[in-house]
Amino acid sequence: MDTADLLIIQAPRLFSAAGPVFERGASLWIEGERITGVYGAEAPAAPAQARVLAYEDACILPGLIDSHTHLMYGTGGRMGGPRSYDHVNEEDRDGLMLLRSVRNAYQHLLQAGVTSMRDLGARNRITFDLKDGASADLFRGFPTLQVCGRAITITGGHFHFGHEEADGADECRKAVRRLVKDGADFINGVESGKDGRPRGPFDIHSTARAAMASYPVLWRHDAARETRLAVAADAEGRPRAGQGARAAALWNRAATR
Repeated sequence: MDTADLLIIQAPRLFSAAGPVFERGASLWIEGERITGVYGAEAPAAPAQARVLAYEDACILPGLIDSHTHLMYGTGGRMGGPRSYDHVNEEDRDGLMLLRSVRNAYQHLLQAGVTSMRDLGARNRITFDLKDGASADLFRGFPTLQVCGRAITITGGHFHFGHEEADGADECRKAVRRLVKDGADFINGVESGKDGRPRGPFDIHSTARAAMASYPVLWRHDAARETRLAVAADAEGRPRAGQGARAAALWNRAATR
């Protein structure tokens, strides 16, 4: 081991989620980008050339995961205080939303311990461009990012301002193919509105599985990847009781098969 590249983080407590919990002294040994040791109070002596960060009252945690975020929002005090979705959508261009997404990922998520996140909807190509920038190493230490790009919704439905509206199974299939082509990591289908009534591209109460026949491959695309994408059933406010699993199952059959 090259001790000059060794970072040791020390704290009174450590929680690893998959291993022991240390409450009377702990240290995490990191070499380069790999964790090489997790110790309690009986940790080896720190090598002389190692960099040591010691915290008197802290708990070492694994990176947190935010499974539902919208990075283009979170406007803070700009333009007179917190702003509504409608005001942000009407006033802010995509470029400003992209810059805000970078700020939010660093300032509000990474600094809070979130190292992986899933963005469940943005306008146009905002999060696709954000992920491309992270993949090109334009941002140092950027969180791991999974994006759906534009959430699919019924015409005029919740999140219609993302510009991926679809009505019925055929339009859903086309929307999914557009998103696969753009680089979506998963598909987000908006299933209901804030009042709990159906507002998705089709009513999951009445859509029969038999009506959702598989479609032929009509043009070259990554059909295998398309069928592997996870589908999130999104809702504004409180979703209809007991319908989340059925919504996801129908989306998987109608929109990605």
